[in-house]
Amino acid sequence: MGNVNYPTLFFHGFMGWGEQDGINKYVPYWGILKKRNVLEHLRSEGYEVYAPSMGPWNSAWDRACELWAIIMGGTVDYGKVHSETYGHNRYGRTYPGIIKDWGEKGPHEMINVVGHSFGGPTVLAFCDLIANGSKTERKGTDPDDLSPLFLENKPQKIHCASTLTGVNNGTTFASWLRKPGVVIISQLCLMICSVFGNSKVARYYDFYMDEWNMMDNQYERTENHLRGPFKIQKQVNRFHKNFFDSIGHEMKLECIQEICKKMGPPSPDTYFFAHSGDRTHYDEKRGCRIINKDANFISKVPAILCSKWGSQYLADNYHWNLDEWTYNDGFVNVPGQKAPFCFPSEDAESFSQDFKKGIWYNLPTRQNFDHLSWIGMGETVEDTFKFYDDLLARYAELS
Repeated sequence: MGNVNYPTLFFHGFMGWGEQDGINKYVPYWGILKKRNVLEHLRSEGYEVYAPSMGPWNSAWDRACELWAIIMGGTVDYGKVHSETYGHNRYGRTYPGIIKDWGEKGPHEMINVVGHSFGGPTVLAFCDLIANGSKTERKGTDPDDLSPLFLENKPQKIHCASTLTGVNNGTTFASWLRKPGVVIISQLCLMICSVFGNSKVARYYDFYMDEWNMMDNQYERTENHLRGPFKIQKQVNRFHKNFFDSIGHEMKLECIQEICKKMGPPSPDTYFFAHSGDRTHYDEKRGCRIINKDANFISKVPAILCSKWGSQYLADNYHWNLDEWTYNDGFVNVPGQKAPFCFPSEDAESFSQDFKKGIWYNLPTRQNFDHLSWIGMGETVEDTFKFYDDLLARYAELS
């Protein structure tokens, strides 16, 4: 290992889970099967790694605020202005902290972050708040009441940031669904939260919707019981209203573009990498690209929506290269997985070339790699471990 072997945090995607969820003991998100637990493997190799549990349906902003408390310790502060704007509680859960000395000289001076799927926008939001804080929160909050997360010029820095099939520029699948489709899917998910959110099930899969008053904090509640699917409908309706504080809407092209435009410049202290995958081929009968036969079955229908009807949405609303957007990994179009359009970026020939800080690099698209390949589904244990071994080894080489 090199001289900059900093801790690495892995951010799960939409409907995912972290190490604090009970399900992770049996089905680790990073590796899918217990025998291929990526984090256990990396720890056996001497790396310091974490996979925080965040709200599986929470927005990128809310997740970033949760991560700050998880890392540094303390109570989650979603921001005075933000919470008032979107109508949820300002404060969340309290954590002991996993890297409380982040920013101090030594092995924790900096950290690395890796995000899969919606973990990509989470990486973008987190890196932005770490580098630039929030001008809106600073302006609308008493300085004595302001979370350190929203300050500028913090000592905490990020060394390397990577997105793995991240929804960095959105997906035509979500845009094609439009608001009614997104609301229907959210409604179904939150009905499950209504039924099981205050039961023992939440110990295994934490819905993390207590800031919306959809459940009680599982670490503080005294009762465990099932509820009716529409018991929290009032809170669900409030959640649906918020285009820019709802994970479903934030995966739309039109929403993520607006969010990125409001972000500050990428940190000049950080290396940025976008990893993408494609597992499609052109089908003459359907007249579009479809997922390859050896891909996981979950990706088959969304792949067609991304390729055919999603591209028609682009034709009607944007002027981008439609052919490029037909290529996808089952859930996210290849251009959607690339570096954020609003930031400076370059195409890289390989992961071993020289890189500059403050610039996003698009690594070569991995062929026959679908949305879940990055977390081990359908891939061999050896190939999965090798990818993450190479990733962290390269991080350690960069200075």
